[in-house]
Amino acid sequence: MAPNTIWAVRGGGSYVANGEKHSSRMTALLTIRADGLKLPIVFIFRGADGCLIESNEFESYPQEHFYYMKKKAWMNGVVWKKYLRDVLYAHIQNPSVLLVDNFDSHVSDERQRIVGEELGSVLYPLPPNSA
Repeated sequence: MAPNTIWAVRGGGSYVANGEKHSSRMTALLTIRADGLKLPIVFIFRGADGCLIESNEFESYPQEHFYYMKKKAWMNGVVWKKYLRDVLYAHIQNPSVLLVDNFDSHVSDERQRIVGEELGSVLYPLPPNSA
């Protein structure tokens, strides 16, 4: 999905006024195993780091997914580490190869260690500009 695409409510319009164009920015991390199992989605919303999503801001959301708040709604090393330990760990049954882009936070020595020692798997970065 292109970065300028806006998710709209089904049946509603996707118009966003210029003043609020980036106010509801979010990042979604989608993961699927080779056997076709879709893992819980990780949503990163714009907000104060580590804050909780207030129920009046986001009326209902599926409990099986993971939600994080970050200042710019971007993936970073903190969220990636939580993803590895909180989401991926529970879904790895055998030694696996984890294909990731070459974003520094994904392939740092610490993340390589977490994937190797804690998850019993191998972290394999894709070539630059291929993701």
